[in-house]
Amino acid sequence: MVDDEKIGIFQNIFRGRADAYGAGAGICVKEELTPKVLLRHFQGKRRIGMYPLAPGILDGACVYWACMDIDVDDFNIALDAINRLEQLGIKGYIERSKSKGFHIWIFFDDAIQAYQARSVLRYANSNHEIFPKQNRIKPGGYGNYVNLPLFGSDVPQGRTIFVDPTGKMYPDQWAFLQGIQKAAKANIGGLFESGELEPVPEEPEETEQRKTLAHDYAGILSGKPESNSRTENLEYLIGYFINKRIPKNIAIEISKNWDTAQNIGLDAAPEHINQYPTGKVAGTVEDMYKRYSQDEPEPVNLELVKACDMLASDMPKPEMYFDKILPKNGYSVIASFTKEGKTTLAKQIILSLLPKFRPMKRQFHKVSEVP
Repeated sequence: MVDDEKIGIFQNIFRGRADAYGAGAGICVKEELTPKVLLRHFQGKRRIGMYPLAPGILDGACVYWACMDIDVDDFNIALDAINRLEQLGIKGYIERSKSKGFHIWIFFDDAIQAYQARSVLRYANSNHEIFPKQNRIKPGGYGNYVNLPLFGSDVPQGRTIFVDPTGKMYPDQWAFLQGIQKAAKANIGGLFESGELEPVPEEPEETEQRKTLAHDYAGILSGKPESNSRTENLEYLIGYFINKRIPKNIAIEISKNWDTAQNIGLDAAPEHINQYPTGKVAGTVEDMYKRYSQDEPEPVNLELVKACDMLASDMPKPEMYFDKILPKNGYSVIASFTKEGKTTLAKQIILSLLPKFRPMKRQFHKVSEVP
């Protein structure tokens, strides 16, 4: 059971932006990162991430921790990075991440310059993603968040947990966190004064929308989930709909269709743990739109839709269309009044049919208005 004492241990180690956090759908939640929010993460109810850079931490240019994301399932890479950090006198810690690969974490006893933290990890390995990506956040910016460890439903599966140099899980994760050794700020500064480390260039800031769109939505819709968490996969899709300003009623219909398709194959895929409860999809869409959508689009009047306008802008390949809604005469039409959302609806119909795609070579036509 996670109590106040354990949450306090966690907050002492993971110190970052407190007025916002990342959600599992790749969305920036502009609310306080409270102990209650952390508790829901530890209980497996909602995965969250932390922004290392914050306006209140020396003008957004300093951090208390840094993280390397090794996105390949090769423990030797993680172990080599740890050994390289040891050469600098810095203790690094390995987390087995949520899907594949590892996170390398380093912690500091006081806030240090972000460029210093990034340079330390870049010395450990120059081929993998480093957080923070920037040396300073811009006014009004947030930078990039990192998913926090110890997500409730992942822990029993041996994921989002810390492991020792042999790859074995520490039996008591909270006792492990309490014993973490933080690198001294003075020692970090000495590495740069001596010339042992040099500053590395910062990376372009990645917007939250670009981060969300980086997920393989086509794969998720076609039954190839990014995560074993069914809830999380659904949230990825809903986050995409929100960022693309898809009307909520369309998002509900597509999410329901996705849920039905996923239910069909669950018996054949028992590895899909944390399966999303049937019948609760609409409520999840409603909740996420209420919490995260700043400017909710007007609903599309589905009664005015006559067929489908085929638009390929969100397809993995432009030549992929779907036989189920294509008539034999070679094109399909969507017809409705002006500004009723024909283009939006057409894109989402295409996305909802991704599991049934096959290459087609047909011409398509669009009727702009109903007389």
